[in-house]
Amino acid sequence: MKANKLIGIRLINYFEDGINFKDHASKVLDFWIQFKCRDFGFHPLILSKFKYVEELPNDAKEAYKGWFESYDFQNEDKDWVKWLDGKLNFFYKTNSPKEMPEDTWYVYLVKAEEKAREICEEQIFHGNPNIDSFWKLDTNTKSAEVAGRRNGYVFSIELSKTTPLETKGFYWAVAFQAPESVKLYYQDGDKESSKIISWAANCKHMTLMQITSKGRFIVKQVFVKGKGNKEDRNVPQENIPEKAYLGHALVQYFDKYYYNMYGIWDEIDEEIKAVKESTNQRRNAVNTMNDEEVDVGKIIRDINDFIEHGNVSKDKREFNKKVRKNIREKNKFREREIRKKIREAKKSLRKKERRERNKMNPFIR
Repeated sequence: MKANKLIGIRLINYFEDGINFKDHASKVLDFWIQFKCRDFGFHPLILSKFKYVEELPNDAKEAYKGWFESYDFQNEDKDWVKWLDGKLNFFYKTNSPKEMPEDTWYVYLVKAEEKAREICEEQIFHGNPNIDSFWKLDTNTKSAEVAGRRNGYVFSIELSKTTPLETKGFYWAVAFQAPESVKLYYQDGDKESSKIISWAANCKHMTLMQITSKGRFIVKQVFVKGKGNKEDRNVPQENIPEKAYLGHALVQYFDKYYYNMYGIWDEIDEEIKAVKESTNQRRNAVNTMNDEEVDVGKIIRDINDFIEHGNVSKDKREFNKKVRKNIREKNKFREREIRKKIREAKKSLRKKERRERNKMNPFIR
């Protein structure tokens, strides 16, 4: 499993551990000081300067630990619910975490076109660093973002199960896929709702969509400038739907035309990545050998004298020079061949793409 923070099965394990003293004692301390410490003979003003359990006086620490271990964190205490907002919502009134299939489509709803378009043109989500803010109890406070990094969490809903009611108040959306995502159910008033938690770095195929007044989605193609191993492209590449779809119908459309819309570039990216990784492995192997060479000057005082007395063969030195030269020439030749293979792979995939497109055009025979 990739070294992501808490995602997939690790996120589920974190949920199942629940609110425990080891991980959350200092997070809940502020609530105890504000509302509960009087019950144990302490005054909030005296304890308010303490931010961590380890700093508490021993008698207060023992009282707090006893209260923590016996407290029901799922209760309806008004003070608790008010204080809780945005702090430990990940655990409060939630249940049934489930790891989602990798090909599932999700939707991220936004009000401003600018924000949705930026995500799609950059193909990057800047995730929320706070796992507990995935569901706010009473407020709609703008969540903090991890600026400039593909990091943190993205909270969304399944595209196939999105209803027009859920899109009310939103005008734009981003459809995407994200391996190792987790669905978590929670109590929303008198009904059960759910949200998806994804690791921002896992998100892919971010697709811009406009939301109609009837809660349907219109797919918009955007240009994405190439970065790193990836070339310039359009997302989606082909087969842009011409009409507005409800969420479940749009997922069926994506599945039907996946290759022409996204798959063509997936194949190109994978081939380029594999070739470059192979190249880097060879280059790193050669560099490792070079790094392990010993600087003779550091262990021999007079190198010329050492050579003149026959301790280093002239023929051997010339042979070593030829070996190093041959290694450099082979590396250059290999890189030329790799670039040639990448060009051929792109050319072949684009030919395949044109053939698929021509099949759909009745005027081309």
